[in-house]
Amino acid sequence: MGDLYYFEKPTAVDLDAASIGISSQSWDCVNFSDKDKISKATALIEEKRYDIVPIMGPSGQTNEYYTPSDNGKVVERAIEKTLHFRTPIEGALEVMVREQMNHIFLTNDRGIITGLLSACNFNCREFVTLVFSKIVRYEMAIASALREYGVETEETEEEINARKSNLDVDRFEHMTLETLQNNFRKTSFWEGAGFPSKTKYEEWTKRFLNLRNTVAHAGAGRTLIDSNRTLEDLHNVIRDITDETERVISLIQSE
Repeated sequence: MGDLYYFEKPTAVDLDAASIGISSQSWDCVNFSDKDKISKATALIEEKRYDIVPIMGPSGQTNEYYTPSDNGKVVERAIEKTLHFRTPIEGALEVMVREQMNHIFLTNDRGIITGLLSACNFNCREFVTLVFSKIVRYEMAIASALREYGVETEETEEEINARKSNLDVDRFEHMTLETLQNNFRKTSFWEGAGFPSKTKYEEWTKRFLNLRNTVAHAGAGRTLIDSNRTLEDLHNVIRDITDETERVISLIQSE
């Protein structure tokens, strides 16, 4: 990876799987030699609502784990698929979605399992911060497009108050994401996104607004992964908002 990457990377928030996953030195596990290891694993699953309880082997390594089966019983399974613990987090998310996994064990350079990444980890503050940076970049892109092309918009309350005080104000700086999107759709800019109608484009970009609202209220308890947004949904909306941001930026730069 060249030096230029660090100057031109699209987001200043760099996360890898280890950044939000749990280390094997911190997780709750059971020892293979425990006679009551199944009951201990069952208790952890029931009391702490775990989906995974690693089993520590004779050499301290983990090659198996306990997990609830479809009939509710705890079963032992071998670890088959792993991911390097320094895998960029968006790449890790893509792998988990592609492989239809809600968890994946993490390995170090020697192939030793050293941690675990689960779907619930994507609700952490660090990943929310990453998503927030993508939303801000999207807002900046569509605001720049509206500003660059001199799009006429309705006067905002901030502009009215500023004019009364003989102050200049950039109307786009005070627009909500929803207002920016509404003004953007009034132009022909949406046409290059590949949708057959403005309505379809609006439905597609409404997901960005829903994501923004979740992030804005994360401190109040909203989570990125919940009953209304699966891991795959999260992956897709992050991919789409990133792609649309790049498309809009390219639109501006081509002029």
